[in-house]
Amino acid sequence: MAQIDLGRLRFAWQGAWDNATAYEQNDVVTNSNVIYVGIATSIPAGTVTTNTSYWAAMLDTSTFATDSDITTAVNAVIDSAPGALDTLNELAAALGDDASFSTTVTNSLAAKAPLTSADLVTPNLQSASETVTIAATAATGTVNVDINTSTVHYYTSNASADWTFNFRGDGSTTLDSMLATGESITVAFLVTNGGTAYYPTAFTVDGSSVTPKWQGGSAPSAGNADSVDAYVFSIVKTGSAAFTVFGSQTQFA
Repeated sequence: MAQIDLGRLRFAWQGAWDNATAYEQNDVVTNSNVIYVGIATSIPAGTVTTNTSYWAAMLDTSTFATDSDITTAVNAVIDSAPGALDTLNELAAALGDDASFSTTVTNSLAAKAPLTSADLVTPNLQSASETVTIAATAATGTVNVDINTSTVHYYTSNASADWTFNFRGDGSTTLDSMLATGESITVAFLVTNGGTAYYPTAFTVDGSSVTPKWQGGSAPSAGNADSVDAYVFSIVKTGSAAFTVFGSQTQFA
């Protein structure tokens, strides 16, 4: 089976052209690098190159230098084909869809695939969104910041006591295993306070104590009543299980 790989569309077509064979609508044959798509209900033998009323526009794969060339040729087939082949998906089906690949072509981000440990060099992100974990939870005790879930967390219930922040991947993943030395991650945590304000008094990474360096030079000594306190931490891995944490506290009321 020969294949064309056209971005997300990959379709296959049947083998050698047999001049003695009769064909039907949507059958596909090849001859000397040319792909023929049948458009008639019944196609007599020997008509592949002699009667274009039986066949859709042809693709000559030997002349394709780039994916853009293929795109242009495929679009030409779609434009010239009759109703049965007037969409890219229908064309792919007519060309013998390879079941291992989707024939859906879309520029939509409706079905977003996560990038795991991807290196993006100078990416241009247009209208990027970020996942926020919103929980009707009161800060108290040890607050586990699961970075695998999201890097923005919002506790919407009033804090009930001072707490400890513990930064980790998740319950089974350490942050140390997620970052290489020389990498960093930034986390924002929004904590709601009622009439009595509380604040974080201790900080750990993977359960081990760290002392953040604070914006302005001083650690916060209190929370802010009837406000949302936003804590932002940039966590830099400086060695094996070694981290430097830079923190800030901002009041929103």
